Amino acid sequence: MPTDYTSAAAGYKALLNAQGRNNSSADVNNNEQFDRDNLLHFLEENFQSNGKGVSIERFRALLHVLIKSVRVQRDDYSKQILVNRAFRVASSATNRNYLPSSYYGFMYTYWSTFFVGTFSETTLPNIGAQNGNSFPHTPLDCWDLKSEGFVQNSTSTGEVHIWMGYADPDDATNTNMQNLVFIGETTVDCAITDTDYPYAIQHVGKIPQGKKIIMFVRNSGFTSGTETLYVSNTMTFSTYNSNYSQ
Repeated sequence: MPTDYTSAAAGYKALLNAQGRNNSSADVNNNEQFDRDNLLHFLEENFQSNGKGVSIERFRALLHVLIKSVRVQRDDYSKQILVNRAFRVASSATNRNYLPSSYYGFMYTYWSTFFVGTFSETTLPNIGAQNGNSFPHTPLDCWDLKSEGFVQNSTSTGEVHIWMGYADPDDATNTNMQNLVFIGETTVDCAITDTDYPYAIQHVGKIPQGKKIIMFVRNSGFTSGTETLYVSNTMTFSTYNSNYSQ
């Protein structure tokens, strides 16, 4: 435990130890913050029953320390951007799920790799392990991930399906990515050609650090020929749980 809690914020020494202060402001600089260990030491040294005792001034100073040492959800923005991307898909069937290629990755402007099938929350796909490097990974615990953007069909009209999940990265042992977890899905009705339509998939809860975020696009309303889809995507997350139950 620190031997001198005031060494990191000398201004608090005066606030806590000075005697005879009138009702002057106890405002302090924003950089005078403490970790939990220092806060406990702070409390023990200044509120001993056999020592200096408790005074309104010391109590008020302690409250200032606490308020400036914690995160306040209303004031402290915790949103981060995981990825921000726009790409196109040349689709040619209703059952083709397009994803980034293992060669070019998620940030490439053209998604041409696909696998066939219709998937949902209960019917999970098998994603080849070689595609693991194509998807963005979570560099830290990601709370309440939101994936949103716009979809445009420049050739025709109809529904476009977007599916998302997360899984373990390639472990060099298994053929497919392991421990796949469903995040969410949505269907966008592109009712007018060459028109942007918004979509959003909201995950509630934590996606652990080190996972791969999987996303694929299926032109479920495909009619004929080759239809070109334009998709923009931004994934954001919070660095802490909004319910403070980390």
